[in-house]
Amino acid sequence: MKASELLYDLSGLSEMVSGDKNEIKELNNMFLDTTPQGMADINESYQEKDYVRLSSSAHKLKSTIGLWGIKDIKTEIELIEKFAKEQSNLEKLPALIEKLNKVLEIVLKQLEIEVK
Repeated sequence: MKASELLYDLSGLSEMVSGDKNEIKELNNMFLDTTPQGMADINESYQEKDYVRLSSSAHKLKSTIGLWGIKDIKTEIELIEKFAKEQSNLEKLPALIEKLNKVLEIVLKQLEIEVK
C-alpha cells in the first residue's frame, strides 16, 4: 500500500447517487462524522469483551466499508463480525482490529482532503 494510493473507491457510491457531486460530498462528510464513532465502538466493545456489541458494531461498519469501496479491510471486518458473533478465534481479533484501525485512519485523512 503506497502512501499516495487511495484506499477507497467511490465509483459504487457515485453510481448510487447518479454521479451527484454534492450528494457524494455530503455522504463523505457523513462518513467523516460517523466512522470515528464506529471505530471507537469496535475498540471499546473489544476491550470490554462485549462480543455481542462488537459483532453489531462490525456489522454496521461493514456496509459503510463496502459502499466506500475500502477493499483492504473487507475481509477483516467480515471476520471481526463473524468471530465476535460466534465467540471463536478471539485471539485473532487484536490483529484484525489493528489493521481496521490503521486503514480507516488513512481513509479518513484521504477523505478529509477530498471534501475540501
